[in-house]
Amino acid sequence: MQSNTEVENQLRLLLTGLADQQILRGVNFYCDGQIMHADEVGDITFLPSLYLAQKLAQDLEVGGFGYHFMFAPEPNPFFPLQYRKTDQNQKFFAIAPFLADVFYSHVREHAADIRGIFYDVRGFLEVA
Repeated sequence: MQSNTEVENQLRLLLTGLADQQILRGVNFYCDGQIMHADEVGDITFLPSLYLAQKLAQDLEVGGFGYHFMFAPEPNPFFPLQYRKTDQNQKFFAIAPFLADVFYSHVREHAADIRGIFYDVRGFLEVA
């Protein structure tokens, strides 16, 4: 069985790899006007992408991945999103297809200003 940290590391690597493929194809990702490296894209977009992937799975009635997301009382350096695990049985193969979909439908679409993905999440969490 994979540990949650291992699964989450693999999911970050998936985002990093998808970003790297796009960068090799000539797509640049920006934040505050600065070009980002693939690993920065993977790290910065991990939590909002995981949130949106779980929301997508729930909207499709496939179920969640065992995470509970909330706004942090004190903002982290980039966005005040935090999570806790409600299920300790996350599986990479169950989450990866949804995360890849979120990459193309949110992360890639916000390449000109990666902060846009945080606005997407904020809109859903404020409604919840």
